[in-house]
Amino acid sequence: MLGAATIATNYTGVTSGGFGLSSAGARAVQFTAGFTGTVTSIDLWLSAQGPSNTAYLDAYLMADNAGLPGAILEHIGNVQGNPSANFMLANALAAGTTQVTAGVKYWIGGATGTGSNVAVVWGNGGTLLPEAGTTTGAVNGAWSLLGGNSTAVQFQINGNPPATGVPEPSTFALTGTAALALLVRRVRN
Repeated sequence: MLGAATIATNYTGVTSGGFGLSSAGARAVQFTAGFTGTVTSIDLWLSAQGPSNTAYLDAYLMADNAGLPGAILEHIGNVQGNPSANFMLANALAAGTTQVTAGVKYWIGGATGTGSNVAVVWGNGGTLLPEAGTTTGAVNGAWSLLGGNSTAVQFQINGNPPATGVPEPSTFALTGTAALALLVRRVRN
């Protein structure tokens, strides 16, 4: 959903390789929310390893826990990667109920999804960001940093900022009447 309100992005559209996700582990990358809002979708730059393969990535939005992925805030979805060696932008819709706060660190991560018969490759090519991994194959496993700022995986977190209230016409009328009454009172005195 490129073009929607972007909460955070590391997307360039040009890949320089990537890292594979298989049943051997999960990976996550840290990001800082650019504005306070509700997460609506994510975009990931994904690929599989062959023309007849099916690759799925279970994507998760997680809280930060002292510099490592923490509690799962939302299982965003089973994102299908391109069934070839080429990378493509894959999108998954969020429930639209998870709120993020501007300036706060979060993690976007994934593990090979149900139905995947090959490793998913999450494409690099963005800015270096902190990366963490598990060896358990699950995002609720024990996380550890993988070389600090070691990866440049491409992603985009999309969302809606909170709605700003627009006064109803009756509010404008009431305010105008009060201002007029004060003016009339001042003129009489």
